[in-house]
Amino acid sequence: MRELLPIFIICISGALLTDMLSLYDHENKEYVHKVKFFFVIITLIAAVFCGLRISYNDTYSYRHLYDIVDTTQPFFADFSWQLSESTGFKMVYKAMAYMGWDVQLFLMAFALFDVGVFFWFVFKYSRSYTLSVFLLFATGVYTFCFAAIMQCTATAFALIGVDLFFRRRPVGFLLFVLIGCSFHTYCFIYFIIPLMVSQPWHQRTYAIIAATLIVAILFTGFIRLVIGITSATGEQYTVDSFTSEGVNVIRVLVSFVTPLLSYLVRDDLKKSDDKVMNVAINLCIVHACIMFLGLFGTANYFARLANYFLVFQCIALPYLVDRFFSNEQSGFLSVKTIMVTGYTGYFIYGTGMVNGGFDALFSGITIGDFLSLFSR
Repeated sequence: MRELLPIFIICISGALLTDMLSLYDHENKEYVHKVKFFFVIITLIAAVFCGLRISYNDTYSYRHLYDIVDTTQPFFADFSWQLSESTGFKMVYKAMAYMGWDVQLFLMAFALFDVGVFFWFVFKYSRSYTLSVFLLFATGVYTFCFAAIMQCTATAFALIGVDLFFRRRPVGFLLFVLIGCSFHTYCFIYFIIPLMVSQPWHQRTYAIIAATLIVAILFTGFIRLVIGITSATGEQYTVDSFTSEGVNVIRVLVSFVTPLLSYLVRDDLKKSDDKVMNVAINLCIVHACIMFLGLFGTANYFARLANYFLVFQCIALPYLVDRFFSNEQSGFLSVKTIMVTGYTGYFIYGTGMVNGGFDALFSGITIGDFLSLFSR
């Protein structure tokens, strides 16, 4: 984890400086004005570090995909317009290849966009920026950008759409989610956003939980239904592909932290009419339900589908802790201290231990090596 730790320290320090210099209304638990300077600095540092990688998770597969682009053929020679073919992603990376961009520029461009949008979205809507930046690392949102380029880019477009939705621009929301779908099919799940505006823990929440339990009980039949639906998009799945090794139980338990805390203060939440936090908390509940189903199915499918909403933990959890649990004590420890301690342990486990840890999977070039690409 020594490769990632300096970036984590820099980003947390920048977030602390942002909070120290910003104007904050402690009574209403919201920012009056946010200082943008340190946000820009830490976002650039985090994005550039991501873009300097040459290996991590499926980075090699993306590099190979880019390297085999045949620029001697007509641009649209091998295109398929099926939704499952990620046509938007293919158009972008092929355009880069045809312009002669080095594969490292390809990785850097997507890193700047993906990490930039994630950090921007959290910066804009967080009520406790330092905690939110901490959770970007601890929950794996940031390191996920090192792996699944198509899904992260699709999520980034969808988050721009969600921002437009909050600003009452439904056409823009629809457009950006559709663009996201052209990068990764699963992005269609963002079309549930308009249904997530209601206050958490009303009838719709319990209906979602009941539906999740029914699906878990009738899992095989549900999978056959999903396969039938996805076949229309060109995807080819089998029942066996959905029922291999499930999601790590620790990840599932962590996904339930935000729903549990929101349930404990459900009566207080019903007195609020905060559209952003209603959506964020409801999506955290959906995220947890999908992760729960991952116990019965394939981690690769269910965890990645759930990851579309992972970033909302970085907004909802700090809001809940600071607004409703800031004065709660458990012995000598506050709820915030327990939360930070627990997620620090999860960060160390997930980033420093699983599959050998971040350092075993990551390697990258220096900024000097990257800049030398422009002199070739």
